[in-house]
Amino acid sequence: RTVHVLGRRGHLQASFTIKELRELTQLEDECDASCLVRSDELDQGSTDASLEELRGRFGRPKKRIDALLQTIAEGASSPSKRGSTKTNVHLRFLMQPIEFKATTTANGQEERNKLQSVVFERTVLKGEAGKQWAHATGDFETIDADLALVSIGYKGTAIAGTEDYFDSEAGIMVNAAGRVDAASKTGRKGGLYVAGWLKRGPRGIIGTNINDAKETVSSIVSDFETIADLDGTSRSSPVQVDDMMALLSDRCKVVTWDMLRETKMMQDQLQRTSSNDAST
Repeated sequence: RTVHVLGRRGHLQASFTIKELRELTQLEDECDASCLVRSDELDQGSTDASLEELRGRFGRPKKRIDALLQTIAEGASSPSKRGSTKTNVHLRFLMQPIEFKATTTANGQEERNKLQSVVFERTVLKGEAGKQWAHATGDFETIDADLALVSIGYKGTAIAGTEDYFDSEAGIMVNAAGRVDAASKTGRKGGLYVAGWLKRGPRGIIGTNINDAKETVSSIVSDFETIADLDGTSRSSPVQVDDMMALLSDRCKVVTWDMLRETKMMQDQLQRTSSNDAST
């Protein structure tokens, strides 16, 4: 069995994490599956702009991914590695889907509900660091397939009234540590904050979201302690929980830690009840 995972851009623009990639390399013992990477595609994706991205502020995780992919590619070049497992997972880059071809019957008719192959066009990276896009080359490759799963990705859109602070190309709110860049427009720091994919783009795992939210909350608390209150007075004492609750309650529905714990207890009870019903 062969699985192909393909991306339009290069390996340094991929959104997977080092943890996800490492797990793919550990499937051989558990699932009799190998992860294979082509070294030529890694070389083609290592443009000057991509190497500049590696040297940038957020380059460290990408360096680890690049190093692991290079190691996988070296192992995949060994004849003893190729085809030695029941399942081969190929990570391919710089390939964009062009056409899905249906199976053709003996009399030449297409079975439109049955896939036979996918036609891909090779791409090259164009543009500056952090803004590279996949440029078509006119070179094509057809891969036989009986199943195709399409992932077009997610992209944020601006909420009404926030267009001035929204980066439509990246699909995120322009921010620093969760503070939306409203200061330059209004002269007042804080007031609008963002977390999650609308803050950093569609990438990361659960642990990423936790750290992301902590950073934004820290920005909110810091601003609440230091900037003028809505009535024009300044705070001289540290922010208190009641102060924050009073501010938030006027603007949104607040879920407290106690409410979250109560919800979890109810979910656990329902799960225990379902398990007991299933076993009787």
